[in-house]
Amino acid sequence: MTAALEYFVPGRPRPKGSWKPVPIKGRTVLVPDNKRSAPWARVVAAYTRIKMSGPPWEPDVPVGIRIRFFFRRPDSHYRTRNKRPDRSPEGLKDRSMPFPMGRRNYPDTDKLERNVWDAITKIVYEDDIQIVKCGATKEWGEEEGALITVWKIKV
Repeated sequence: MTAALEYFVPGRPRPKGSWKPVPIKGRTVLVPDNKRSAPWARVVAAYTRIKMSGPPWEPDVPVGIRIRFFFRRPDSHYRTRNKRPDRSPEGLKDRSMPFPMGRRNYPDTDKLERNVWDAITKIVYEDDIQIVKCGATKEWGEEEGALITVWKIKV
């Protein structure tokens, strides 16, 4: 794999979410149920436009994508020192979660991935149907964001 594009997008990663049907003037229209997904997608698209030079890759080019999503550890994972969390490696509690998991704060990896895929469509590639190899992880990091690597697959 030779990376064609690799860049970091700062900010809290947000999932694509689901669609909900809403009746408007006698018709049913699908609208996203996550209001925070669009702002994150716009940030991803903006950083991608800065990194991408030229038009999107041709529609017959297979694409690989790897995304590492980073989340900041909550204060509850650290021991306190002077009533403040001790964010040093020694301050980390033994029983803290090894990965960002949980229903409330850390969304499904596939929904996070889908939001990035859709955000960079028409910027890097014509359609996300071109993605034939993918992978994503959720990890702890000092800075929240996503490290995105996209490459053309040689056939």
